[in-house]
Amino acid sequence: MSQTHKYTVFIGVLIIVIGFGILYYPYTFKTNQTIILTKSISNNYDSNQIEYPSTSFFLNIGKYYQWMQQLQVSLDQAAKSRQGVIGNIAWHPTQLYYYARSASYRWVSNICEIGYGAGHSTLLYLSMNPKAHVYSFDLFPNNTDDKVHTPGETLAYQQAFQQVTLNSIINDKELNSRFHKIVGNSNTAVPKFIEENPEIKCDVISIDGSHNPPQPYFDMLHSQKFAHKQSIVLLDDMHDGGLKGDFKKAIQEGILSQYECLIAESRVDTLFSSTGQYHKEFCAARYQNVPDRQNS
Repeated sequence: MSQTHKYTVFIGVLIIVIGFGILYYPYTFKTNQTIILTKSISNNYDSNQIEYPSTSFFLNIGKYYQWMQQLQVSLDQAAKSRQGVIGNIAWHPTQLYYYARSASYRWVSNICEIGYGAGHSTLLYLSMNPKAHVYSFDLFPNNTDDKVHTPGETLAYQQAFQQVTLNSIINDKELNSRFHKIVGNSNTAVPKFIEENPEIKCDVISIDGSHNPPQPYFDMLHSQKFAHKQSIVLLDDMHDGGLKGDFKKAIQEGILSQYECLIAESRVDTLFSSTGQYHKEFCAARYQNVPDRQNS
């Protein structure tokens, strides 16, 4: 091997190492626990087994981004402006990757989310796991067109976004067969759903509904009844003091245990965001005092 070829190989390896360092650097942990970045959630809660992403995982992420770029044009047209638009999963690539990994594990069959929002997360879950059913709990407001474009009306903007993403799901027969829309206040809709569907247990639970305490706490409490010990609980916007306070309360009362909390990169993806910088923290947790997962 010539000296020039050896030098070229060395430079190539160095670039790969630096690339992995850049990829993992944004995952800054705010916990005193030692966290292994590459450890995923396996069938057994304390298992050291790692489930590595498959080739289809990366292909699905690529397809999701292509899909969202097309949908974003319709979303912008529906809301007419991004001013006052609430954040979504597509703003932060590191958070999107974490949620995508959680949804794509082979053992995940049911994903339950409190808060449909604009639908970005729902589309991600449906895209990343071709066999998973997604149960989405939301008010799904149905406002008239004049109110939709009233500045400052969060629910109104939400309705404008929701119609675009809901239509996208409805018009896709395969996606629509795995999407379940549950309309209503989560304080009543979630308990009613659990009572009527006791056999359904959620492998991934995303809590991202109302951000006004004590509602996040109630959502954490109510969702416990469709969880099992291996359920991955995703909690968004934990940089918000009120939300974090409700999370701590749930931990103190033995409802949840914290697995890890992460800070996403501050620079957001401007293809989907309404701002260039945004501080974001999100957490993963486990439910306490729930049954083991039943293999299906």
